[in-house]
Amino acid sequence: VWYTGGSDLRVDDHEGLRLASQREGSSGVLCAFVLDEKAHLAAAPTTSILALHSALTSLERQLKQRYNATLLFASGEAADLLPGLARAASVQACYIVSEDPCATMRQMQCKTADALAGAGIEVQRWSQALRPTAPWEAGAASAPTESHLIK
Repeated sequence: VWYTGGSDLRVDDHEGLRLASQREGSSGVLCAFVLDEKAHLAAAPTTSILALHSALTSLERQLKQRYNATLLFASGEAADLLPGLARAASVQACYIVSEDPCATMRQMQCKTADALAGAGIEVQRWSQALRPTAPWEAGAASAPTESHLIK
């Protein structure tokens, strides 16, 4: 599971973590966070950086307690680092949150997903939407129509 640092730094209601932990033939879950200067630190106020640190510390503790999983930390560009890490750990699939609303995060996620797929790692995207099957969510059959609107 690649934690991107957007709104996915959690254990509860994390569909990617749930799917990874239930993957058939899996011997465990490997979780990683890559601190990318452009995505996480550029123009970030001190309070945001402190909040990120606090969230990662809490996440690391919860992963250990609930899944006996380790959160690996790295610094650099995820697209450069994760494919090698995944190959070294014999990872078959990487679970990544669906596209983030923030353009910088979205670009990082897409670039890394492409790099992982190019390295032969299966990429599974998961939705953090409250109603992932709603017609207006990405990947749903259609956009909202007048019948979906509250009158």
